Formats: sequence, structure tokens, C-alpha cells
Amino acid sequence: MCSFSAGRKAGNPVAVVLDPAVQYTVPVMAKIAERCVEPLVVVVQPGKKGSRYLLRLNILTPGGGAAKTMAETATIAVLQVLMEQQPAGFTEISEGTALEATALSPIGDPEPWEKRVSVRVDEDGAVWSKVPPPAVLAAVDPIDVAEALHVPLLSLQTDFPVQVESPPRSRRARRRRKRRAQPWTRAARV
Repeated sequence: MCSFSAGRKAGNPVAVVLDPAVQYTVPVMAKIAERCVEPLVVVVQPGKKGSRYLLRLNILTPGGGAAKTMAETATIAVLQVLMEQQPAGFTEISEGTALEATALSPIGDPEPWEKRVSVRVDEDGAVWSKVPPPAVLAAVDPIDVAEALHVPLLSLQTDFPVQVESPPRSRRARRRRKRRAQPWTRAARV
């Protein structure tokens, strides 16, 4: 089952493989991932009995392990499939449900990892997951960032590490923007 690629602007394709009997071993999961055409494969297993984590998501790529940053994306794709199919062997998930899952990459990339993901399904079926803000690993000069992205320095909002405004496409919008930016440019030079 491929999730996230059914419609236009649906996002990155994610292959979701259900394993309600928990029968797939890591080598079998790796073979499944190698044979899938999607760049991300999630083998979903029910959580252990008595655990508060209702799902166990084994995240792989055709080449092996997956990055930890893909945990939330994989969880949302899995929930879409589980809500649509309601397969036997898994906890029923419907609108208004909140749950926790264990996302992991059983194959090292460079080493295996495990992450807890909390999600909530709204009354309208939208899936929400809180993601911590990115950690700033090193301070980089904003001028270097602007040059690397080929954007004006004033396009960067320096108090939020990832936000970048795209430049306007029309000449008129660029001139209007340049006129608005001039007082700030003069103030920054003083």
C-alpha cells in the first residue's frame, strides 16, 4: 500500500507494509524495502501488550536505514492507511484519537535508532504531530546564508533559523520590495 502519493500535492511516497502477526525479521524487512519502488518503506507492527505505545514503525529505505527526521512523516502515512483500512490485529484508529508510537530504524544509518512519536487525529481526520524546533548546531553568518541561498539578506528572518522568504517573481514586485527595504538597509549600515 503506497500512502502519500495518491493525489496531486500528496507528498512523498511512502510504502506501508502491515505486519499484524509480527512475523517479519529485520533481514526480511530489508528485502521488502529493497524491492519497493518508494523511497521510504514502513513495516508496521502492533505495539507490545500492556505498552502505551500502540504501534511499532520499522522505517527503512531501499538502501538500508532511514534518517530519524522521517519518523513523523512515516507515522502520518501509517495512520492514513490504518484509518482507511481498519485492519485486524491493530488498535482501531478514528477521528479524535490520540496515540503514541515507537518509530525506529532497525538497520544502522550509521547506527540503529529509536524515537517516540505522539500524534493526534482531529475530528476532521487531520493528523497532528508535535515536532521540536530544529537545534542550531553552529552559528552561521547571515550574509553567508543569504549568499548560499541566492537571496537578499533582508529575506532572512534571523530570529528563526530556517525561515526564508522567496523572492518576488515580477519586476514591479521586486522594485516595490527594494523601496521598502531601503530604510532598513540604511539603518543596518549605521
